[in-house]
Amino acid sequence: MAVALVVALVILGLVLWIQWLIGGPGRIGAATDTALAAFDGLTTNEQKVEAYGKLMAAIGLLMAAPIGLLGIILAFWRTFNQHRDSLVSARKLDAETYAKAAEAFAKAVEHLGNDKISIRMGAALSLDALGKSTPRLLSQAIEVLCAYVRETRRSTDLEQEEEGGSISLKEKDVADIPTDIILMLEIIIRLHCLEEGIRIPVNLRNTDMKKLIIYGANFKNVNMYKSDLRWASLYRVDLTGAMMNYANLQNARLNEAVMRSVMIANADLRGAYLQKADLSDALMSGANLSGVDLSGANLRRTYMGGVDLSMANLSEADLRGSRMGTVNLSGAKLNKANLSGTYLSRANLSGADLSGANLSGADLAKANLNKTNLTDAILTDAILPQ
Repeated sequence: MAVALVVALVILGLVLWIQWLIGGPGRIGAATDTALAAFDGLTTNEQKVEAYGKLMAAIGLLMAAPIGLLGIILAFWRTFNQHRDSLVSARKLDAETYAKAAEAFAKAVEHLGNDKISIRMGAALSLDALGKSTPRLLSQAIEVLCAYVRETRRSTDLEQEEEGGSISLKEKDVADIPTDIILMLEIIIRLHCLEEGIRIPVNLRNTDMKKLIIYGANFKNVNMYKSDLRWASLYRVDLTGAMMNYANLQNARLNEAVMRSVMIANADLRGAYLQKADLSDALMSGANLSGVDLSGANLRRTYMGGVDLSMANLSEADLRGSRMGTVNLSGAKLNKANLSGTYLSRANLSGADLSGANLSGADLAKANLNKTNLTDAILTDAILPQ
């Protein structure tokens, strides 16, 4: 602001100086001739002294323009030098501050490998503070913490299942997640949300997070591909855009979770609780949701090709515009669900309860409706099997 004001004053001074160059000397000469001619009519010395004084004052005013311009130029030069010096000092201070922060960052990373949990937690908190105070270290702090969690909590159960092993676990037999890992996950979430509008990648793929308890957390766009979240309590978490393909979410509690545009293709959600969850625009092809509680859930425009929803509870769920071709809904509860405009051709609805459901405009051309309960269902403009 100050520099702009000085520039404006310099421009004004230049204009005045140019005007002075154009007309200044001529005006001085004309004024002098007029004054000298007037002196001939003066008779007393007092009158002549007064006239000379007025003449000198007029000449002084005309000469003030170039002198004022010189003052403005000097002021501008002084302000410019001060501004330049302040920028140099700021850069030097920033470089020194970053060097100290980078040194502290390296020490914190080293302490993550300590055997004592208290030191590991202190290191995680140091990375949290450094990520907040030094924006250039924010993404590095997230990456380091994610890498540590992935390496120390690598999911081995899923690998054994893929190799043909039989893994039969009960919730009571699964140990709780260590305190330092929970702290690191909470820090990752905090740092991930620190910069509004900036997407910092959070990679927690193939991570064992069984029995994780986090409420209302922001997991937007987090990569949890093939992660193990069995018995996790993620009440009201935001998983918008998250990558959860092939993840294990058996018996997970995701009540009122925001899962818009989430990718959970081929994921295992058997027995999961998703009451009033928002799964609009989700990609769920090939997922196993048998026995899932989706009552009151938002499933609008969801793609469910090949999904197993047998015995699932979808009562009062909103499924408008969903594509559910080849979906297995045998024995499912769909009473009072909104399925208007839904593509259900070739869906298996045998034994399903669709009492009071809205099926207006739905495509049921090749659906299996054996023993399906359609009591009080709205079938306006629906395409039914021939």
